[in-house]
Amino acid sequence: MAPERFFGQPAAIATDVYEAALLFYVMVAGRSPWLDDADVDQRLDATPLADLAEVPLALSDVVMRALSTRAARRPPSIEV
Repeated sequence: MAPERFFGQPAAIATDVYEAALLFYVMVAGRSPWLDDADVDQRLDATPLADLAEVPLALSDVVMRALSTRAARRPPSIEV
């Protein structure tokens, strides 16, 4: 779930970007970006995708930006 949804904010495109990035991350890395999914503090310091999977650094950077806890920092869409 995107962080803003925890606080009762309505879903938006940024919410979908976050959730698509999280799904992609798990599919590629085989685990979530955090060692403890229940630890809220770890969500502020996700493990870069490039640390867990052989992906181009540019792809890792886009995925990590899409996983930003701040919706305004995420890409505006999932379009390439």
